[in-house]
Amino acid sequence: MTALAIENLSHSFGTRQVLQNVSFTVAEGRMCILLGRNGAGKTTLFSLITGLYYARTGLVRVFD
Repeated sequence: MTALAIENLSHSFGTRQVLQNVSFTVAEGRMCILLGRNGAGKTTLFSLITGLYYARTGLVRVFD
C-alpha cells in the first residue's frame, strides 16, 4: 500500500514558482528524507501534504 503519493504537483506564490511537477511515492512502513536549500519548497510541500495549502495543480494522496 502507498502511504503517500505526490503526482505532478506544482505550486507558486504570485509569480514565484516554488514547486514544479514534483512526483514521488512513499510505501507504507517506509521513511523518506527531504533535503534542499533554503527556499527550495520543503515547507511548502509539507504544507500541501497536510492541507494547510491547496494544490493548484497535481495531486496529493495520503493512504489512498
